[in-house]
Amino acid sequence: MRRSTKPLSSSGLGRGPLKAKTGVRIPIGALAFKRDKSVAFLFSFSESAQAGPAVKSSLMLNKIRPILLLLFGLVVGLGLVFGAVILQARLFPPPHQWQGLYLDEPRVAFDFQLQGAGNAPVKLSDFRGKVVVLFFGYRSCPDVCPLTLANLERALTTLGPAAADVQVIMVSVDPERDTPEAVAAYAQAFSPQFVGVTGSLAQLTEVAEAYNIYFMKEETPSAAGYLVTHSSTLTVIDQSGKIRLVWPFGVESSAIAADLNVLLAR
Repeated sequence: MRRSTKPLSSSGLGRGPLKAKTGVRIPIGALAFKRDKSVAFLFSFSESAQAGPAVKSSLMLNKIRPILLLLFGLVVGLGLVFGAVILQARLFPPPHQWQGLYLDEPRVAFDFQLQGAGNAPVKLSDFRGKVVVLFFGYRSCPDVCPLTLANLERALTTLGPAAADVQVIMVSVDPERDTPEAVAAYAQAFSPQFVGVTGSLAQLTEVAEAYNIYFMKEETPSAAGYLVTHSSTLTVIDQSGKIRLVWPFGVESSAIAADLNVLLAR
């Protein structure tokens, strides 16, 4: 009996080599390996397809991570700078801006004695321990005097309870018409806390010169008969009796209150 030499197909017993259509013999094990590799490739491709969005997210995160770190650093840096500015402002506040001529080297104020209500003597030293605002004017003054006194009254109102440590003194430079009683009543019409005083021409001239105040009587055809030209500055004397500040005419009441607050805090 002759044995058949016809090669077995892959559906046969699986013995011996198989011949491909091209005539090349391919071992069965190689076919199995290729089949397993193809399955693995398909499985790997399927996993890659499923993992695609996650991989893209990871790549995107890697790209924007430096930007996020930079933004975070900027935010932290700005926060530190802002905090430092606030801390510096609290620990080292900017110097107060005075609204007039502040004297770094104050001089002792001249301790005058004039007459007030009821002709009672009034001395500057009577108010030691308070901040004194000294003003030279007169009752018949048409503009500067009433405006200045009204402005001072508003400033003291702004101060509130602290105003009790401030004394406004009006010195009349019109001794012919302003009696001590009359000038005292005029000053108190703006605030019960104000004090009005006057004296003889010689006394007033001495006091005015001590505070660099100019005044002069001028005849006019008006019903008032005459006017008194005078300096319109305000002299501020601290609690120890020294001249600290000189305000020009027209300083706002809020600015006056701010300056007084600083002086009172010393």
